[in-house]
Amino acid sequence: MAQYKSEQKFQSKKGDRKAVTIRVLDQELKITTDGSPDRAQKVSQYLNASVQDVLKKAPKTPQFKALVLAALNITDRYFAAAERHSRLKVEMGEKSQRILDLLEDATST
Repeated sequence: MAQYKSEQKFQSKKGDRKAVTIRVLDQELKITTDGSPDRAQKVSQYLNASVQDVLKKAPKTPQFKALVLAALNITDRYFAAAERHSRLKVEMGEKSQRILDLLEDATST
């Protein structure tokens, strides 16, 4: 997972970080990332699309509030996906164990 930082705050410790300019709510932001600049652009586009979804449903919402609501919506989807992932890992572990038990039973007779 890429980490994003304000370019100004971390200029002296760039290392393998790449500078990238993104746009959020029609404001240009200079950031650095240890991931791909293309991914940073896609992430910012996703955030902007999420803000636009909020504004379509509630057009009079102030931009900052729309940004916070979009971030909360994205975070909620992330938590839901993480919970599904955890459940699937447990389920796959249980199924794998059942298969191993069946194979052991089949080979021991």
